[in-house]
Amino acid sequence: YRLPFYNSIASFNDICLKVCAGDIITNPEEGSPTWFQRVGNNKRYLPGVEWQSHIRTIDLSKTDILVLSANIRKLSNFILAYKAWRKSIPVIWWGHYHSAGSSLVAKHLRRIMYRLGEAVIFYSDDEVSRYISDGGKLPAIGLNNGIDIRPVVKLRSSSSIQDRPRRVLFLGRLTAKAQFDLLLKALAHREAQGIEISVIGAEGPGMRQRV
Repeated sequence: YRLPFYNSIASFNDICLKVCAGDIITNPEEGSPTWFQRVGNNKRYLPGVEWQSHIRTIDLSKTDILVLSANIRKLSNFILAYKAWRKSIPVIWWGHYHSAGSSLVAKHLRRIMYRLGEAVIFYSDDEVSRYISDGGKLPAIGLNNGIDIRPVVKLRSSSSIQDRPRRVLFLGRLTAKAQFDLLLKALAHREAQGIEISVIGAEGPGMRQRV
């Protein structure tokens, strides 16, 4: 789902995008994008310790900006951050501030890790607000919904809303962050009577009691 986001960045003439990863999922007919560079697979050596192999193939120049996954388990990212620091290359961390499955310890370790960078990118504006309210000092931005909905809009434009089935699909983890109980409250209104709901997702901690 990030491919449209990367493609939109690569479309700027003054930006030379390079995404380094172990693998990429694309349409088989399209092949790998020109901005993709394959490195080694992600390896796990100890519980909670990961390493991205072949990171030495990633070449950094002084005109680069390095965006790294804010995954404290991946030690190879710290090597890349150090390599960037040696060349005075800005580092931006990208990831969750406090995900549904992470602990407070992991959250605080990430806050320490952020200090090795110039800015942070979160998945939502809500995470940006929480980071700032917790005393975060670095510039932060939330990408929010990174899904390209244009194909969905095009598909449903051929039929009117009156002709479509009254159905709601919830796809995702049933966590407090997803606010699934808010959807249930909305469906309890008289106007939503007769709407069919389908849920695809794993149950998060405490969600059964909430709903």
